[in-house]
Order: sequence, then C-alpha cells, then structure tokens
Amino acid sequence: MKKIIAIICSILMLITIGTPVYALDGPTDADEEVDEQYNNPHPDYVSIANDESLPKHINVDQKPSFLMGTRSTYAYVTEQAWATDGITQYKQGDYNDIMNGSCTIASHGCTITSVAMVLSKYGIYKNPSQLNSDLKLNSGYINGCELRWNALTEMYGVTATRWDNNGLLESVGMDTIEGALKTGKPILVGIHLLGSTSTHWVVCYGYEHYSDGGEFHYIFNPGSENYTTLEQYMNSWYIEHFATLSW
Repeated sequence: MKKIIAIICSILMLITIGTPVYALDGPTDADEEVDEQYNNPHPDYVSIANDESLPKHINVDQKPSFLMGTRSTYAYVTEQAWATDGITQYKQGDYNDIMNGSCTIASHGCTITSVAMVLSKYGIYKNPSQLNSDLKLNSGYINGCELRWNALTEMYGVTATRWDNNGLLESVGMDTIEGALKTGKPILVGIHLLGSTSTHWVVCYGYEHYSDGGEFHYIFNPGSENYTTLEQYMNSWYIEHFATLSW
C-alpha cells in the first residue's frame, strides 16, 4: 500500500510541475491575456538600438518644444530619437465609461488610453471613449476588461503586435524601446509594480542620452501620476511587455 501511495504522489507531483501557473492582474490596470497577437514576430529592436552604423541623432520627428530646456545645460545630447509628431495625449481619468463588467476607463483603461494615443499618430482619431465603444461592438475585450489586441487590426487595419520583455532586464527593455524609436515608431510599454500584481501601460515617444551619463526615455502617461520619463518608475516598477502599432 505504501508503494502505491508513493507512486500516486509522484504522479501528482509531475502533473503539478507540468502545469503552468498564471498570475492574476492587479487592481491598478488590467493586463491582456494571450491571444493571436501575443509574442508575434517583431523586429529585433535590441540589435537596431546597438547598430553602430546608424546615426546617433535620428530626428524622424523633432524633439517636442515642451521639453526644451528641461535638462542640464552642463551636458550635451550624445544620442536621441523621437516619434512624437501627431500624437494626441489622453488621460484615462477623464473618462468614466464602462469597459466591460465593472471596469471603467478611469480605473482600468491605461491600455486602451495608450492605444488611442498611438492610433492618433497614424491618423485614426479615437478618444478612449470612442475606442472603448468600438471595442465593445467588436468583441474587443476578453476576460472582463482585458484588451484583445488583434481587434485593433480587425477594426482599423493596423497591425498590433505585443510581446514580452524576455528576462525582464531593464537594459534589454530600454534597448528595445530605443530600437523602436529609431525606426520612427512610438512604443507602448507595459510595466509591473514590484511585489504586486498591479500593471500599467504608457507610451514612450522619445529618448536622449547625455554626455554626463544621463538617460531619459520620455513617456505620455495615461495615469494620474505626473511622471514624464520611464526612469521615474524604475525604482519600484519593471518593464514587462511591449506593443507596437503599424500599417
């Protein structure tokens, strides 16, 4: 009997070990589940960021005027890229629409608010409320109020690609962001609060490296925080996901 019990326990342990465990998203903002666009092939932005043959100053778009004079006058910019032009800024707190279930844009809508900002760069002008309405009509939410990314392709013809920051390394995350910006694309960045299930999405639209070693990755933040760079989050958050939209 003891041998039989031991065998059964071993089998149960193998089953448990082989079963993936998924963490639930936290109260700050709902993340999105795996769907057809999750981890789709995407350009190797890390290699692009580290390509020494590319110019150090890529002004596909110009540095926004509201950032002029915000950094030290004792250091100069050694590297930069911008993808700012045409982006309309939105704040999720300005919209109390119900997304799905009990979620509202104000409470859980950082993802779609960030998406609305990036869509505007490509001439698709949908504020978060209008985007939410379109998503609700086109089965754009899964598991409550989580975004089904390829609904954006179905509705607007854009290619939406979402993938993970493999290894969760900050250096790899920043290289990925810089590589996307060097191609002229703003990039959506999903961050995760350390020791928590809370997640948040922002839009990174430009970066600068300075001669004194300073690095700044500028964001449009849909949340209530006044943070304007990713660096302001990095003490207590880590980069978990990325997403881009393109034609």
